[in-house]
Amino acid sequence: MVSAIRRAIAVSQNHELRHYAITFTWSNIVIVPLVKGKSLDGTAWRFSSILFSVDTGEGTFGQWHFVPVAIPSNAFSQLELSTWTYPRLLVGQKLTGLLFQLSLLVSHLREFEKLPELNEQGHELLQQYIQRLTTPMGEIFQAVLDTETEMLNYFKQLSPSEQENRPHLTTVVQGLAELQEQILPTADCSRDGRIQLTMNLPEVAEWANRLESIQQSVFLIYLFWVSDVLEEAESSSCN
Repeated sequence: MVSAIRRAIAVSQNHELRHYAITFTWSNIVIVPLVKGKSLDGTAWRFSSILFSVDTGEGTFGQWHFVPVAIPSNAFSQLELSTWTYPRLLVGQKLTGLLFQLSLLVSHLREFEKLPELNEQGHELLQQYIQRLTTPMGEIFQAVLDTETEMLNYFKQLSPSEQENRPHLTTVVQGLAELQEQILPTADCSRDGRIQLTMNLPEVAEWANRLESIQQSVFLIYLFWVSDVLEEAESSSCN
């Protein structure tokens, strides 16, 4: 969607006029994702219009630009929006939210790679800071594992015939299995949520890179989960 908006705006070759027209008309450009005409969680993506008014490439948009924001109730009413309210949707939203939160936190630590060469005291202080963040990272990581288990258990409690008739849910299960190795902090980390206390900056940076690389896969898993929820609800209403 972001790429489509940028391509549409780029039709104008007068860069100064384009910049003025966009920033004067809109301070922000908001994208409200809908599924079958309804919002999944009442949130939207909000971007500064400046990002669309200059030719700086797709790299202009960082991970933080896609942090969803709640749509104000008055705007929700004015736009005549409504939200899907099936409880099982919350599980998928929790998974994507937790992994995004974890990715942002670990990426924050990766930024210390940009520091100039540190002396011994600098390395010691940096390592202490990393270790202080292992507790919140470990808590989020454990919540991710618990949410994955909740999604897998839902699939396991279905009969074989029910599983066969739920292709979207089957895709979710396959996606979670492929995701597992990528989200572990280190190769020898157990699934109990404990992060290695000896993690150093290179290991944290490598983990951050992996977490960033799987964001699209995580969102696809979420969309397949959503598809299963809506199809199952629609099927139940027809019976």
